[in-house]
Amino acid sequence: MKTKTISTLISALVASSAFAVTYDPANSPTPLGKDGTYVQLSAPEGTTEAIFDGQGQSDLYYVILSASNPEQDANFTIINGFSAKRTATGEILTFKQQSASKGIDATLTLKDGTYNFATSDASELIITSAGFADGVNSSRAIVFDSSTTTNLFTSSAKFQGVKSAKVVSKGTINVYNTTYTTSVPSDVAYGQLHTYGTFVQESGTINANDMLVKSVNCNINGTLNLKQKSGTKHYPVVISNQRGLTFGKDAKLTTTANSRIQLNKDSTLTIQSGEKSIAVDLIMFNGDNGTLNLSGKNSVVHTNGKFDTVLLTYAGKNVAKINVDDTNTFGKTFVAVSPTFATDNTSIRIEIDFNFTSDDQYLNLGEIYTGDNTPGVDPVFYVKDFKNGYLRASSIRTSGTGYVGDTKLYIFNEASQQYEFTESQWIGNATDGFILTVAVPEPAEWAMIFGALALALAIYRRRK
Repeated sequence: MKTKTISTLISALVASSAFAVTYDPANSPTPLGKDGTYVQLSAPEGTTEAIFDGQGQSDLYYVILSASNPEQDANFTIINGFSAKRTATGEILTFKQQSASKGIDATLTLKDGTYNFATSDASELIITSAGFADGVNSSRAIVFDSSTTTNLFTSSAKFQGVKSAKVVSKGTINVYNTTYTTSVPSDVAYGQLHTYGTFVQESGTINANDMLVKSVNCNINGTLNLKQKSGTKHYPVVISNQRGLTFGKDAKLTTTANSRIQLNKDSTLTIQSGEKSIAVDLIMFNGDNGTLNLSGKNSVVHTNGKFDTVLLTYAGKNVAKINVDDTNTFGKTFVAVSPTFATDNTSIRIEIDFNFTSDDQYLNLGEIYTGDNTPGVDPVFYVKDFKNGYLRASSIRTSGTGYVGDTKLYIFNEASQQYEFTESQWIGNATDGFILTVAVPEPAEWAMIFGALALALAIYRRRK
């Protein structure tokens, strides 16, 4: 593969604290953009800022940026847009250090224009911000500025922040599942967004078909429109094993009808958004130890605009963890076991931890019921920091399809003392919500109870 380094094409370049480069194909011995060539931007020794003017060029193949001096920080900016096209799956934009014995802090910022990245057959495109080996402290980032529109013509776009590096989005990103076109049709199909390492949407809008989160740290703080076409069920958001997704305070998620967010084993979904900001029909725990953090107030809403979203636990020997900081309301809590484990007759443990700041906050689980194929499943709820009224539901299905045969509730009060309730004790009424008919003894009450028992025992022994 031939390499053309932009700095060698500009005869007037000298080392300085900052320099600008304008791509001029007339001065290039071999026109860039043909198969087997790529453009590499390199900052001369001593450079701290480098600007590349893309001038809307459309003949680039792909772009690699790096600092010539591996021991030096250097920030790059690309302005005025450009288009790049690969012939097959691979990296279309790469920001990395050539070599380094120590961490380098550097940023590549795309500004002021439209950037088109494509493959000839709409196969996967990769945008990489590459960090260093474990133990090397550095901060590297590719930043799509708020002044940019980035169009990715691909079946799947992979944003990956490797090691300590990250990819940051502030503008508009469109993932189109089609080959490159200058005029995008209104009925265009959208492609998949993959995130690896660290991906941050600080603001702006992302339009895609669906999102696969393989990031340890994926933060959404803008608008995420997932346009997967409605069907019987579909998964616009899937969080892989041991990975995490956070919807920040300014985040907004839109999906189509019958949509699901799936949490796989040991994954985490944190929702800090405002009321009715996260539109999805079902949140599904699809493996042990999935964690749902509800920090915002009534953030989750059904695509019908009502608080009808379903919580579903679906696996074998499932442990679902829910941490609640503010009032949240769901339509149903559906407790089911995969058919593979249906014969285990095992309990599904749902752990709920309240972190409320006032007594009028609550978690409403809606209607609680089990799946038709798992009549032997026993839902077991473990609740910490409980007060009467914190945990509510519209009803528990006690007969017919989806009957909950033996629902148990274990309450832990502020003194971490455990108290068990039978089903008849913890069913409230539809008007007041799901509140216990038997109060949870507080520590002082426990002291009175144990004191009374001790007195009764002493009297009994004396009489005996």
